[in-house]
Amino acid sequence: MKLLMITGSFPPMPCGVGDYSAKLAGALAARGDLSVIVLTDQRAALNTPPAGVTVLPCVKDWTWRGVAHLLRLVHEQNPDIVHIQYPTAGYGTAWGIQFVPFLLRIVGVRVVETWHEPTRFRCLPNSLSGRQPIIVVEPDYVMRVRFYYRPLITQRIRYIPLAPSIPSATISVAESSELRASYASPDERILVYFGFAIPNKGIEQIFEVADLKRDIIILICSLDSDNAYHRKLLAYIASSSWSTRTVITGFLEPENVANLLRIADAAVFPFVEGVGMRNTSVLAAKLQGTFTLTTALHRQGYDDGENVFYVLPGDCAAMRAALNQYAGCRSTSSVDSVQSWITIAMKHVAVYEELKFNNFTCKDTSHVVDGG
Repeated sequence: MKLLMITGSFPPMPCGVGDYSAKLAGALAARGDLSVIVLTDQRAALNTPPAGVTVLPCVKDWTWRGVAHLLRLVHEQNPDIVHIQYPTAGYGTAWGIQFVPFLLRIVGVRVVETWHEPTRFRCLPNSLSGRQPIIVVEPDYVMRVRFYYRPLITQRIRYIPLAPSIPSATISVAESSELRASYASPDERILVYFGFAIPNKGIEQIFEVADLKRDIIILICSLDSDNAYHRKLLAYIASSSWSTRTVITGFLEPENVANLLRIADAAVFPFVEGVGMRNTSVLAAKLQGTFTLTTALHRQGYDDGENVFYVLPGDCAAMRAALNQYAGCRSTSSVDSVQSWITIAMKHVAVYEELKFNNFTCKDTSHVVDGG
């Protein structure tokens, strides 16, 4: 089967969906039964592609001006399936890309879409591609979209969860001890945050929750003084007692991220809007067996199977108490709760085959729990 994936972002472009696309493409290619091609933005030209994946970084823009060129490229490749990722940072606010599923359907191309987050009105054209599948990464997606989408997409949805973009750490016990000692003394705790630094991540709350006397904070992210939110964080750190107890790593290779998550006493994610299934940073922490503290709107308390403590967004007192009780706890069951990219790829292939062999059927997914 020949698969053409279209994504507006792909490494090294900074975008969570771009990272996801690279991991999925690599896992699909590793199966050996698919030819995987990724059609993406020119800004991805410097990247080394995943093994077995052909990357075509030849799209200049995703507006109407670029759509004709994009459709020609699809025609030249003549794939069995086109899989389009929405949204991505690379698309920007372009309208043209939103009509591509509909235009491809008109000429008989089989299209699968993945919708990574609830869409806005400008994405409405995406839903007009008929009775072809839409993959979502959160089980309650239908209830989170605007009412006018539901009649168009509910019976087309297949839920396939995410896997982390960071691997399981392979660092030895001795190496872990050495790495930990380079950041903290034996009586200090290490708190780690990993992910993009944007306002809805609530990074500033980590400093309210942490204990200045015994905590070292490691921020695995990039902070740029040209960014207003980043400036705010940098200014606070520089002007406070946290200046000597905070490490900002900048970009790290996935293996190094895994190692820091592994040695941490806690991974802390105080998301302003609560955690969702698409927050792969949390999955990455769980994969290392590290105690994870995060926020949620509909879950509270400690989940022993996940080694995760959930509090309401903004409840710093509850976060502080959870750290004091559970920091340093490790769990193998949390590792088992994270799906692998092999499993994720298998579930995608099942959807592709349904569509390729004309076996895809619409069904009521109002209460979807799995689409494998």
